[in-house]
Amino acid sequence: MLFLRVSVDGIQVAAVSTESLDVLSANLSGTKIDEEFSDLGVSGGRYPSDGASTHLIWLSELVVQPGQRVRVEVAASGSTSHDGKTIDELFPEDNAGGEDSEEPEDFPFSRDAVLDGVAARPQVRTGYRFGVESSSGTRCAANISTEEHGFGITFLWNSVRPERVSASLHTYSLEQLRAHGDFTYHWREHLRVGDWAEVKVDA
Repeated sequence: MLFLRVSVDGIQVAAVSTESLDVLSANLSGTKIDEEFSDLGVSGGRYPSDGASTHLIWLSELVVQPGQRVRVEVAASGSTSHDGKTIDELFPEDNAGGEDSEEPEDFPFSRDAVLDGVAARPQVRTGYRFGVESSSGTRCAANISTEEHGFGITFLWNSVRPERVSASLHTYSLEQLRAHGDFTYHWREHLRVGDWAEVKVDA
């Protein structure tokens, strides 16, 4: 069992134990077309092969501004800061129609059509700059390229490898999404008990 503590500029925003979970992740992401600079989320759950899954959210779309620092620390144990919520609990208005509300049977747009629509939207910003530091001594600096669209920074724990947290920073273009291609990874590292990593994203 591990314990993840997530903070922004030294202020804790979520702390979650992996006990009874199959997956737990913290994700910071952003794109050139979003009004918000970037957003941070913490989620996970239980996904048994022989029963109902439970997906929980501890932090949803917390806006992280340019220059703020997001830090993830890994400990052997700790107290969860607050209960995770299901999507229905977090967004009850989206389920206001109840089980009898009509849902479209098929998504009306193809993947390419959706990406074409994204490509047609005006850019809010021209790029991102990244800085990563970790307890291992890592110092990484990277930029999103002109043709790229967005980025993701992920801290992922799963019960298959319960002794570590996989951390990474990637950027991607719409063409990579269109072709189901590999993202461009700028940083990858495994964090274990006592380790930490801190990321800073600037415009």
